[in-house]
Amino acid sequence: MKKKTTKPNGYAPRESTVFTEFSEQNRFGRGITTVIVVCGVVVVLAVFVAVLVRMFFRVDSIVVDGVNYYGYETLLEKAGLSKGQTIFTVSEKKIRERLTKSLPYVHDVSVELKFPSSVHMVITEELPAFYFEMDGEFFLINDEMKVLDRYSDEKILKEKNPDVMLVKIPEVRKAITSKKVEFVSDFESKHTDELLYAISKWFDKLTDINIENRFDICLVYEGRLELRFGSFTDFVDKLALAERMIDYYPSDASGIFILDDVNEGIARIDGDESG
Repeated sequence: MKKKTTKPNGYAPRESTVFTEFSEQNRFGRGITTVIVVCGVVVVLAVFVAVLVRMFFRVDSIVVDGVNYYGYETLLEKAGLSKGQTIFTVSEKKIRERLTKSLPYVHDVSVELKFPSSVHMVITEELPAFYFEMDGEFFLINDEMKVLDRYSDEKILKEKNPDVMLVKIPEVRKAITSKKVEFVSDFESKHTDELLYAISKWFDKLTDINIENRFDICLVYEGRLELRFGSFTDFVDKLALAERMIDYYPSDASGIFILDDVNEGIARIDGDESG
């Protein structure tokens, strides 16, 4: 007897279809629930952190060191610092930019955050080196020709800065506080910078500097020796020659050194007929 076979009808049982649809809906629902729970946890944590920061990370102490020219309140105002602000909003870069741009005597700034609520700021100030006169006013500058201050009265300038000396420099186009002196010509600016750099090691020995004319440079050493260099050509070598001549003569010798020829210096020493 042949075994009776039946053909598949091509339809899945009804129970299987219903179960599949229910499973997909269930997974989607669980996914939504998970997202809601995660978002809720994040919000709670964010609120907790915000409350924690407001309670425990507010600045209540600001210490400033290294300041002579500015008051405490002025520095805080210009730096954008205040007690009560969140310590995480204190930016060393921004404070440095604000202070160096707005306060001429500020050369550099370092900021140390002492958690949870203290800020320690150390100011490095510019050192006045010279002053020059222009149109009846007197401009205080550092050794890089940055203008630190301006005075209408030379006597007041000297009273506040007794160690600075008058320097005669080439014609100035512009002198603005907090910025470098601008000369009429770029060449004058370049050679003035190079001259000041070359003689910087002598700053504590010089009592007069005249670099107004690059063809007639003259320095006075310790108030006793007038050094006439002539032009700026070979100035570093001329400076080395001047050093050898200074060392050759007694420490109390006075007179004039003519140094316009780098190969042959001429000394006219007071009381020395041989020259």
